[in-house]
Amino acid sequence: MKKKKPLIARLTTISKSKVKSGKPDFQRRVGIEAKLPQISEALLLEDMSYYYGSYQRTALNLLQSGKSDSEVEKILQSRFGIAWAWADSIATLAKSTYDQLQTAKQNRIELLSSDLKSGWKYFQEEIEKLEQSITKFNGKPQQYKRINKKLLGLKSKALRLKRKQKELDALGSY
Repeated sequence: MKKKKPLIARLTTISKSKVKSGKPDFQRRVGIEAKLPQISEALLLEDMSYYYGSYQRTALNLLQSGKSDSEVEKILQSRFGIAWAWADSIATLAKSTYDQLQTAKQNRIELLSSDLKSGWKYFQEEIEKLEQSITKFNGKPQQYKRINKKLLGLKSKALRLKRKQKELDALGSY
């Protein structure tokens, strides 16, 4: 019968460093990190985890300024001194993130414009109803309170629509 390994042995592995040097430098990986599959993304994060976020933000900023994928790769290689494969991987990931952000922006613009259109339509209908109730006003306190509540509701609705319009204008200016 095979002896079962203790938990610490099952969750701990030793991996060689990927740095080219004269002698191998062993690194101990502990816990869930030891269970990660040996894939290129895990190696990328293991080798450059400290700088990876900076590389990603730089690539995203370059894409926002109008640079193409190949230009971003070249800039990443020259600025950070990383290999072409890593620069290509980072640029591709940044491009997909940038495309998702652009799609999200377009979706938000469409949502805001439809909300504004329906909101102002509803606002106009409520104003007409309020005008009708004012013409039927006979001086009772209950009617006065009802009209006052509707006015306050319309005021908050108008302010909300103005905030949405500001957000839409800000999104459209980028």
